[in-house]
Amino acid sequence: MADLVTVPVLELCAGDRVHERNDEWEPHPFSTDEIYTYTVEDVTRINNDTVLVGIVGGDIPSGITYRPDSTVKREAR
Repeated sequence: MADLVTVPVLELCAGDRVHERNDEWEPHPFSTDEIYTYTVEDVTRINNDTVLVGIVGGDIPSGITYRPDSTVKREAR
């Protein structure tokens, strides 16, 4: 497994690989595995309460919402 670092969600960049523990999400939307790994396409601050992280891949654009003060585990660059 790659070395992971904790970073604020607003510091993510296109191409970053994020690892999320699936048991922290309700419901489990993306994977039944313990860890869901995705590649960031873009990061958009929607408003004071919401940041949308776009995900690379698939036929339909998708993303995950976070609070602006959220942190995630990403692969070290």
